[in-house]
Parts: sequence; C-alpha cells; structure tokens
Amino acid sequence: MSSLKKVGSGRVTVWLGGYPNPLDHGRRVGRQFGPEYRTEAHAWLEQEHYLVVLHKKGIRDWQHPRERNTKPAEDKGILFEDYLREWLSHRKRNGNSDLRGSTKRNLKADISHFLPYFKGKPVAGITTAEVRAWYEADHSEGPWAFYGACQVLHSVLQEASNPTYGPPLLDSNPFVLPIREPAPSKRREQEPITREQAGRLARAMPARTRLSIWLGLLVGGLRTGEVCTLQIRDIDLDHRLLHARHSVCRGPDDVGPCRLGSTKTLPSMRIVPIPSGHIQAICDHIDRYCVDEPEAMLFPAVRSTSGVMSPTTLGQQSRKARVKAGRPDITFHSLRATHATMLMIEGGTLREAMDELGHTSEKIAVRHYQRIVPKHRIQVVENLSYAYLPVSDTSLTSQIEQLREQRDRLDQKILELEQIQTMQREEAIKTRGRLPRTLAT
Repeated sequence: MSSLKKVGSGRVTVWLGGYPNPLDHGRRVGRQFGPEYRTEAHAWLEQEHYLVVLHKKGIRDWQHPRERNTKPAEDKGILFEDYLREWLSHRKRNGNSDLRGSTKRNLKADISHFLPYFKGKPVAGITTAEVRAWYEADHSEGPWAFYGACQVLHSVLQEASNPTYGPPLLDSNPFVLPIREPAPSKRREQEPITREQAGRLARAMPARTRLSIWLGLLVGGLRTGEVCTLQIRDIDLDHRLLHARHSVCRGPDDVGPCRLGSTKTLPSMRIVPIPSGHIQAICDHIDRYCVDEPEAMLFPAVRSTSGVMSPTTLGQQSRKARVKAGRPDITFHSLRATHATMLMIEGGTLREAMDELGHTSEKIAVRHYQRIVPKHRIQVVENLSYAYLPVSDTSLTSQIEQLREQRDRLDQKILELEQIQTMQREEAIKTRGRLPRTLAT
C-alpha cells in the first residue's frame, strides 16, 4: 500500500514516502524527508499504514495528515473494547512472530477481569480515578489473577498513551497504582526431591512415561510441554546430548489436537547434556516403546491422532504418582526446580543453570528455581565461620566430624557407582547382541 523512494541523481537528495488515499484511490498521500532521515521516513509509513488499517476495520476514521494537524489527536469515539481488540491483534512475540495459542488464551483470561468495568467507555476518557475504582474493588478471581490483570491493563493504557504507531489517545497512562506481586507460593519453600523420592516417583509412573521423570530431573530440567514433544532425532546418543526444539501447542486459538510448536521462549530452544548413566534407560525406552524413525515421538500418544502426548495427560499421571511416592506437594515442575538447585550445589555456576533451564534472566532463575537445602546451608555457614572465627578445640572437633561425614558420603557414592558399573558390565555381556547399535559401539 505504500512506497519509499529516493529522489535525485547520484546521491540521495530527498526520501519521498507515499501511499494511496483510502478515501480517494485516485490520489496519493505523500511526505518528503531529508536524505539523512530515511529511518524517520520508514517510521512515518508504518504509522500511516496502521491508521489505514484502523480505517478499513471501521474502528477509526482516517484523516489526511493536514487535517490531523488542525484537529485534536484524540478520537473520542474509540471505545475501550474496540481498542482492546485491536491491541490484542497486534501483540507479537519476541522476533515478531504471532503469539502462541496458550498465550492468547491467558491474555484473554486477564482481560476478562477488567473488560466488564471499562466496556462502553471511550479510551480517551479513562481517568486515574476510574482505574483506582476498579483496582480497589473486590476481586474474587484471586490475587494472582488480579496481578496478571493489572499488568495487562497497565500495558494497554500505556500503549494508548505512548503508542508504537499513530497519535496517542491519552495524554498519560492513568494506571499509576503499584502492581504488587502476591505472596510467594508455598512451592518456593519446597525442599528438592531426594534420590529415594525420585525413585519412588518414577516407579509409580506408567512404564511408558517413566523416563519422563528422569528427563525432568536430570536432563535440562525439561518442562512437560518439552518432554511431550521430544522426537527420536532429538536424542544424540553418540555425543550424549538432548535437543529441546519444541513445545506443545494446539494451534493459533489453542484448540484442537496437540502438535509440535515453538518453545516457550527463544532461549528455551537449547542443547543439554545427558548423564552417561542415563543412556541405557533411554535406549531401553526407545527399543520398547518407539518406532525406529527419526521423527517418531519419544513418548507417543496412545489415543491422539497427531501422535503428540498432551501435557495434561503427563500431568495427571505424575499427580497420581507423587501421591504414591509420598510427596503429594510436588508437581512435575518441581523436577525442574530440583534440577536447577542441585546443579548449583554440585558445583554448577548460575550461568550453567540458566543455560540448562533456557533462561536469560538471573532474577527468574534464582527467584523461581533455586530452592534452599537446610543441611547444605548449615554446612556452608559453618565453612564460612572457620575462615573468620578463632579456632577452638570444639570447632576443630566439629569440623573434623563434618569432613568425616563428607568422606563417608563420597565413599558410599563410589561404592554405589562401582556396583552399578559391575551390574552394567555383566548385563552388557549378556545382552550385547540386543543393544542399539549406537550404544553397542
């Protein structure tokens, strides 16, 4: 609908932007920019395109730029619900791709908490007093839903007061109230899952999905949606690497069968190491439950026509299993938090933990995925005190006892690993002919 060309021979003397007049297609609307204002010329065309789209959709009458210079920029006729619909249609993910269906669903849920109050009101007439009246009213949807609604309403009104394209509808954002995050979930106080609990949890899962517990706990802290979309080609046994490439989606409107979709965020697409001791379990799972094709699903759905397992199905299975395992308080996501916490306790850095989880924010990685292990914390504090406090006989005795405990734990771990190694070698001798080619070599 628009064009931008340079005018002048040899060097650029002027940039000329133009597009067909939507009220009279026989005429064009144009504007000239100096040779150094190419970026501004492109921005002007983008803004004009936005206004033409609003006109074609019947949301806002288009005006010639000359008329806009002599009339108020605010269009008093744009109702809040009409503006909200247009705002939602222009939301994009990072990289300017369309929003995931689940994200749209969550946005619409947040919008439903404030739309009834502002429906029928012109956007330009919304005041701080009206926002405050909604803010201070009763909110039966709960504190976290109210928190999400506040964030979305603030964003909508911020766009109306400082738009990416087009003139503003508000002089300033009337949402000036604090958006406070509710009290932390009790889940953040959970201790990491222990080895014994993880074993009970895995044994309580159906055999077809038992491997998912170990992937969530030991390999990249995978989310349920990432586990459900794993394919055979995502498992590199030669290099002991797992490629997290997809997450579950149900189409642009979040309906229909599960299918392969993009990951939650771009950094969530990652390559993570597989522990060597976990290779045999993965090979056994593939031999027993998977089709020998690169694009076959690692956890094929039993009933879905798409072959992609629903995260809801995996969630229901883990919910029953955690009750049997004696940890009804945990969720599948707790495996992810345990992975992050224990990775750092075992010597991993914050940067490594973030890469494992697919995060770019240190705040999210620490606040939401780091759990406190009381015993470890006490040990760290004790070690710190030895560096500063005078050494007494009592403190020396205590330190010696703690070091002996650490030595005993290491000796026990070495013994267990040697036993496992012996068992694996004996099993390999018996079944080497049945092992997958990659493992056998």
